[in-house]
Amino acid sequence: MRGYLGVVDIRLGPRGLGKWFTSGSQRLLTAQPDGSGGYELWAVGQSAGLKGGDRQRIAVKLDAGSRLSWEPVAAEHLLPGQGPAVSLLRFRVGSSSRLYWASFPVIPHPGSRLRRCTVLRAPQDAWVGVEEWVTGGRVARGELWHETSLDLESRVVWGPHRWHERMVVENQAAVDGAEAVWSFWLMASPELAEGLKSRLEAMTQVYASQVALAPGAVLARVLGSESAVAEAVMALRAWVRPRLLQSCW
Repeated sequence: MRGYLGVVDIRLGPRGLGKWFTSGSQRLLTAQPDGSGGYELWAVGQSAGLKGGDRQRIAVKLDAGSRLSWEPVAAEHLLPGQGPAVSLLRFRVGSSSRLYWASFPVIPHPGSRLRRCTVLRAPQDAWVGVEEWVTGGRVARGELWHETSLDLESRVVWGPHRWHERMVVENQAAVDGAEAVWSFWLMASPELAEGLKSRLEAMTQVYASQVALAPGAVLARVLGSESAVAEAVMALRAWVRPRLLQSCW
């Protein structure tokens, strides 16, 4: 069976949504004002998940001065099929805009493969947070990185800064035996980046690390058991997101 092409295309300006198109595995719920000039958007899966051979393309453009918080409402299953599933996430963020892209975990089934590339371009006065969250599979069934392959690439431009990062997970050794991995790109103020660093350093139930990329820019990563990573992600998201989305901090 051949895979399908799933598309999400969003354009947001200070006055609201200028473009809204979706087909395939994601359905967007109506964007809601967040009460402070921004918008909240939720995505609902319409299928069992991505399957080998599927193609997913998500494009988000924020015009200058706009704010968006995105959140899926459920985990995304990754199923085996003909070849890898291929996912492209592309973000273009305008001047003085704010974007928080939350992720719920990808759950790979045995034999599944995923190639995902996240491309982000923003000026240095924009604040952006983008999550990537993957698990080792249906851990309760004894599946832990069982015959799966996750190739996760990020290409980020923030003002004059450029970064390229790639993580390939094909077995437990690649993530030190962890059941789940959460990665987080943060580009904001130095104060917000320092606050995130302090909270990562205080965590004891997970392995948490961060790399300072530039003043205000951090790549953070959290590894551990499924439950411990989920608890850490919820706590970090609850602290970072409202501070990033407001106009100043």
